[in-house]
Amino acid sequence: DARDLAELHILCMERPEAAGERFIAGTEKCYSLRDTALILKAKYPKRSIPTAEIPAWLSKAFAFLDDELWSVRFNIGVPRAVTPQKAITRLGWTLRPVEESCYDTVESMFECGVLKR
Repeated sequence: DARDLAELHILCMERPEAAGERFIAGTEKCYSLRDTALILKAKYPKRSIPTAEIPAWLSKAFAFLDDELWSVRFNIGVPRAVTPQKAITRLGWTLRPVEESCYDTVESMFECGVLKR
C-alpha cells in the first residue's frame, strides 16, 4: 500500500537509527493476482471478478508474443520471499492488512470514476 510506504519513508527520515540502512516495504506472503481477486470477490460478491488462474507455462508461452512478459518470463510463477521484519522491529513500522489495501483501492477507483458502483 502506498500509504504504508509513505509512512516508512517518513519514519526513515525522522529516526536517526535509520540513517544508512535499507528497509524492505512488503508483505512476507507473495499475493498473486488470483489471491487479490479472491479477496475482492469476498467483499464484492455481486460483481463479476475473474478468479481463474493462468498456468505459469501458458504465461511463459505468451511471453514469446509480448515484450513486457518476455523481460520477466523467468519470474513468472516464482514467488518472492521478502520480510519487512527489520522495519517493524527497528522502526516500529506497521502494515495495513492486505484486504484493507485491496478494498480501499477499489473504493478509491469508485470515487474517481474509474469503476462504476
